[in-house]
Amino acid sequence: MRLSLFSSLRIRLLLLLLLVIVPACGLMLYSAWELHEKETRNIQNVALRQARRVLLGQQEFFAGARQLLPTLAELPAVRSPGDGRACGRFFAQLLARHPQYANIGLIGPDGLTRCSGLPLDKTVQLNDRRYFREALETRDFVVGDYQIGRITGRSSVNFGYPVLNSQGDVEGVVFAALDLAWLSRHLTSIPLPEDTAVTILDETGKVLAHQPDAGDWIGRSIGDAPITRLILEAGGEGTAEAADANGVPRLYAYTPLSTEPGNSVYVSVGVPRAVAYAELNRIFQRNVVLLLLFVVTAVAAAWIGSSLFVLRPFEV
Repeated sequence: MRLSLFSSLRIRLLLLLLLVIVPACGLMLYSAWELHEKETRNIQNVALRQARRVLLGQQEFFAGARQLLPTLAELPAVRSPGDGRACGRFFAQLLARHPQYANIGLIGPDGLTRCSGLPLDKTVQLNDRRYFREALETRDFVVGDYQIGRITGRSSVNFGYPVLNSQGDVEGVVFAALDLAWLSRHLTSIPLPEDTAVTILDETGKVLAHQPDAGDWIGRSIGDAPITRLILEAGGEGTAEAADANGVPRLYAYTPLSTEPGNSVYVSVGVPRAVAYAELNRIFQRNVVLLLLFVVTAVAAAWIGSSLFVLRPFEV
């Protein structure tokens, strides 16, 4: 009977201790979770800043082409190319100074190439290219689709700009072909977390540039991938979590490089979730372990203390 009384008393003391500890633990867990959510948003913002850093590098190439082509369209060698030899030599010199371009050239209003920075074995018909047709129609700078160049044989996106005569009539279209393999190699110069995947997409979900394994990705259509659909539907910038083609969970940050109608291009940075949240998860797990140790220590101390300071005096 006495043993039962002591045991009941000990349990009541432990229950009283738990009434104090449990709310405190709950408050500590809630605070830890709030901190976890705040740091999660910070990590997502960091990923978005990384996507913007990639974006800035790519904007230079688009802005460079936007400045280069109107300048070329005003040059006498381009407006009056003659047999194309002098024009071709001039474009070849430009190519040597601008390695990002696979080719620079001039297309006549009939769609036939008039001159090219790369040697031409024969005249090439390009009147079916979207950048050529839209440059004729809009009389403005245009960005074309992903293509395999008929002159270069390389994956590229072509920029076009109309060449006008003194009467304002279109005499041709000057173009620059952005080399997508070169663009993918350039992505490796941007400091990013380990195992980060960088993708540049057009509005159809086709890959224009990618790191790593650019050769396996350039020209590949990934429009059906959940993350791609989200990026294209969002039309702006943001973050999301999704598995990649290999099933690796990633934190994605995306932002538009160009939002011109018909010429939308997006930059996506995908960091493995394990890498993105590694430090945060380590701290959260450490805090949970410390909290559990605190609870176990408090219960053990209460159990021993109840024996030494409460129950033992009654046994005497």
